[in-house]
Amino acid sequence: LANDAITAGPRGVPTPPAHAHMVACSASGDTCMGIYVRGGRVVLRRTYLARYVGRDRLCLRYPARTAAMRGAVVCRTVSLRSEGRAWAAQAVFALRGPGVYRAVGYPSVRVTVGG
Repeated sequence: LANDAITAGPRGVPTPPAHAHMVACSASGDTCMGIYVRGGRVVLRRTYLARYVGRDRLCLRYPARTAAMRGAVVCRTVSLRSEGRAWAAQAVFALRGPGVYRAVGYPSVRVTVGG
């Protein structure tokens, strides 16, 4: 991905807040996914250039710190909300200690917390 696509958001739509740990956009620039850590929570936020769907399913893969947690994926289905010229879906998940948290889907993003 070009750095311009990541910082500009979908075709010039305002980007997520500056404290984003990682944001990635599709090659066409129609959708971007961001992952943030805020106040002990992990936030996934996907933006769209147009309202392609009414609801979006955002899924997070938790760090595999133990064999029982390996591959643990939690999903939330949320409505899209208008944000000026773009549409966005946002879901909040519990922070479960240090490790690599990954958004499942496209575009793919991840963030490492602690350790």
